[in-house]
Amino acid sequence: MDMDDDRKDEAANRALIKHIYDSAAQGNVQPLFDAMAPDFTAHENESLPWGGVYRGMEENVRLVTQLAKYLDFSQLKMHHFAVDRDLVIAYGSVVWRGEKGDQTRVVPLAECYVIKGGKMVSIHPFFWDTAAFVGT
Repeated sequence: MDMDDDRKDEAANRALIKHIYDSAAQGNVQPLFDAMAPDFTAHENESLPWGGVYRGMEENVRLVTQLAKYLDFSQLKMHHFAVDRDLVIAYGSVVWRGEKGDQTRVVPLAECYVIKGGKMVSIHPFFWDTAAFVGT
């Protein structure tokens, strides 16, 4: 396998993740679900109210429902995308509003995806300073 073959899917992987964020910011999370491999796994930091490992479609639909209680997807702004073969890292911010909607603050966010065959296999999100906003 030459270097070009090894990197041929990078543009498509970047476009897939960008499309998911653009759609979510417009209130449409269906492209997220459409892009998940059947065994898609989300690894959420245990310190967060929704912390844990979520596997498969049913658990990840439940996760997104939990996220929507705390985060304002319409304010999701991912500005940078780094791609290396099957790894896509997206960096930007999201608005934390708290479960009651009364704790508005912009939180930096990086999310690392593994993509195989055009489908997301896993995600590891990294929120900046979770103690500062979860503890409020």
